[in-house]
Amino acid sequence: MLVITLGDPGGISYEVFLKSCSLLKKNDIVIGSLSALNYYSSLYSIKIPEWLNIYDIKGKFLIGKDAKSNGEIAYHSLLKGLEIIKKGGFKGLVTLPVSKRAINLAGYKFKGHTDTIAEYFGVKDYGMLMLGRINVYLLTTHIPLKNVHKFIKKDYIVRKVMILHKFFKERFHIEPRIIIMGLNPHSGEGGIIGDEELNEIEPAIRELRRKGVNVLKVVPADTFFLERGFDVIVSMYHDQGMIPFKYTSFFKGVNITIGIPFIRTSPAHGVGYDIAGKGIASHKSTEMAIRLARKICFS
Repeated sequence: MLVITLGDPGGISYEVFLKSCSLLKKNDIVIGSLSALNYYSSLYSIKIPEWLNIYDIKGKFLIGKDAKSNGEIAYHSLLKGLEIIKKGGFKGLVTLPVSKRAINLAGYKFKGHTDTIAEYFGVKDYGMLMLGRINVYLLTTHIPLKNVHKFIKKDYIVRKVMILHKFFKERFHIEPRIIIMGLNPHSGEGGIIGDEELNEIEPAIRELRRKGVNVLKVVPADTFFLERGFDVIVSMYHDQGMIPFKYTSFFKGVNITIGIPFIRTSPAHGVGYDIAGKGIASHKSTEMAIRLARKICFS
């Protein structure tokens, strides 16, 4: 059984859900604004299944822009979803896109689904994995670029990559072949352009190999796409990994949170205010998120 949170009612989240709701089962629970769902159902002439279990989060919504009211609905939809998961009985959570700004306008400190979910469940070691034409694992997520270097430490790298290795073994039943992007241009050029590769990343790789993790090598971020024969690549910071991922897999990839005590997936795109209400949003990534959550949960 899955829990689906509908995200921001002012963007494309409700549209992509309606286009994908044929994948749901009668025991699944959907959480969001019923009035918004009815509005988009009428707008796009997509019938809501009569058997759909909907937990209504009441409130007004505005289409096509960040708004406090949208943030209220999105945030409380997520909290209710986490509450239901925590009570037990549901193995997977699919979260549709929200606007961080709208949620913050509503008065909540929110950096993203991944961090909020981990904090709610008291999980310190977790990760953000993107699955698509290439699979990308983010060593750091939503932190300012100026602070990234503070996290590029041997012990931190080992801890985070072990989470990735464990997930692939337990959920996909493979020993993943991993490559790691360097932090600095040209992976530091042997310490000429920064020493994180020499002092932190390479020692972390040696430790990971001693633990039985199949880390192939460090590669410069600007040429990793020439590599072959790997299952997942580890990026040092958010945009280093997300730019190539979205270029190759936008609307065709899935975000999955690993290290938490259940499966959480989401489509690999944002709230889409610029195309909200136009009926042109692709639902492929949402379908993939639902299918993947169900496959992993019940395989």
